[in-house]
Amino acid sequence: MQTKKVAWLFSVFVFVSILLYLFRLLNVIGSEYELLIRWVSTISLLITGVLLGILISEKKIPAKTALIDLGLVTFTFLLIPVVAYISVKVVNMFPLTIEVKMAITFVASVSCGLLYMGLLFKYRRKKYSTDWLTD
Repeated sequence: MQTKKVAWLFSVFVFVSILLYLFRLLNVIGSEYELLIRWVSTISLLITGVLLGILISEKKIPAKTALIDLGLVTFTFLLIPVVAYISVKVVNMFPLTIEVKMAITFVASVSCGLLYMGLLFKYRRKKYSTDWLTD
């Protein structure tokens, strides 16, 4: 299986899953579709795991690199709520409206996660070759 095709499939499954949750959050689709959203998200995650497993088993992605990347990304997702909690504690000391406090907390947590992921990608690009992406 070609790596580019797997990357595109992975992107499509993640995009569909996120899009369904976003539609539910914005009330574009009603709560009666909650079960459908959960099933599609679960199936997307399972297919993503299978596709990544195929890449690792075919030696297109080294297992050590995949596990290290998984650990770093998991750390990033665990870091975002911690930053949100800290920013909530700091922002609550100031006399601002609730909307401004929520916006500051959202921007702080999301930007921290994006900054960490950007630094991670920059480091990985410098340290390792990306030859496995070009086949």
